[in-house]
Amino acid sequence: MLATDLVKFSESRTLRGLVQHSLEDAMTKHEHSYLLARAEEEIEKAQQSADPRAVSAHFQLAELYLDSAYGEPDEAVNSE
Repeated sequence: MLATDLVKFSESRTLRGLVQHSLEDAMTKHEHSYLLARAEEEIEKAQQSADPRAVSAHFQLAELYLDSAYGEPDEAVNSE
């Protein structure tokens, strides 16, 4: 699976719902720390990248890690 396909797949509401439910039920402090560390690494890679496509890809990955760590923001908050 290509990275762009993975991002599109990961952004599906169904997958996010399943991931969020699983994380709420079973996430340990270790898993949470891992996701945050991975997000930080992706942000650092984005800051070091010269290619705008690479920057975008690293920020998208960081966002997915953060969404997994904290859950997706409430849609009601985003619509205001």
